[in-house]
Amino acid sequence: MSHVSGIMTVADMMQPNDLITHVRRLEALGHQSVWLPDIFGREIYVTAGFILHHTTTIKVASGIAHMYGRDAICSAQAART
Repeated sequence: MSHVSGIMTVADMMQPNDLITHVRRLEALGHQSVWLPDIFGREIYVTAGFILHHTTTIKVASGIAHMYGRDAICSAQAART
């Protein structure tokens, strides 16, 4: 049986270099995903792209994406980025 794990990370509280160090450490520990809340601060899709650019295997997920903050077309375009 495989172990699936993910960690919720409040990326808005970290400097960019610290965030990448943190996520790379999670990746090295074997975590399969990191979850980002869409609560305040940085734009969640930009942060997800930044993390994905600097890692190799970890997946990035949105804990929640506010539907009032962006329309369906904007969300679809961000997912394709």
